[in-house]
Amino acid sequence: MTENCDGFLFFLGNSENDKQLIINPKKISKIVKYINENKILCITVNDAYFDKIENLDFLKEIPNVEEISILQNNLNLKPIENLKSLKSLSFSETTEKLNLNKFHNLEILGCDYRKVENLKECKNLKSVSLHFYNKENLVEFENFDNLEILFLVQTSIKNFNGIEKLKNINKIELHNSPKLESLNGLPRNSEKLRTLFIYNAKNLIDYGKLDTLKNLKKLQLVSGGEIENLEIFEKMNNLEYLQLGMNIKNGDKIELMNKINKK
Repeated sequence: MTENCDGFLFFLGNSENDKQLIINPKKISKIVKYINENKILCITVNDAYFDKIENLDFLKEIPNVEEISILQNNLNLKPIENLKSLKSLSFSETTEKLNLNKFHNLEILGCDYRKVENLKECKNLKSVSLHFYNKENLVEFENFDNLEILFLVQTSIKNFNGIEKLKNINKIELHNSPKLESLNGLPRNSEKLRTLFIYNAKNLIDYGKLDTLKNLKKLQLVSGGEIENLEIFEKMNNLEYLQLGMNIKNGDKIELMNKINKK
């Protein structure tokens, strides 16, 4: 949803305060002035609304912007380095890798992992959404003490080693994890981990670590490896939502899901 304000187009998010100024390439000078005079903190580059922008050089004139999303492909993102106060960054395709070592205030990141370098320097991240994460484990995140949400799509991880000591993580979601073999490394006895969703992990057959997730409320395991029985799920007393999409050798998963989801 969008709205016009003062002659500029804004994209509206899920809340009243969640709106981004959409950059119109034909009004760059006016937009820069408007952003600075009105202390606009959130902007988006989206060629679904206006013509494609040639470059992001105008960013050096609006250094106080805290949030930017770029939904136009094949731009050079280096000018983003001018945004010293940046807290939220998301982008799709880019012409070259973006070095993240200057974004020490970054709290939210969404991108193709192959298009960034020095992710480990962003230790203040609270929410990470990455496509094509090609590491075998999550050791790169071991010092991300503020991390709350981890969302990975098309990942090569075999386990969760690296995040076992993260105390603030509350949601982990994986989509298309064909190499995932075990749940080793999940934060044991975590007080805050409430949600775990794993989709398309055919090689995942070791579910033993689930019984250490004492405070888990929501669990989805879809298109995973076969499991012998439902015993481990029956022991998860705090579950309020359960979705199982794998073969269970012994047991009625439908009955168990109905029982838990009716709580």
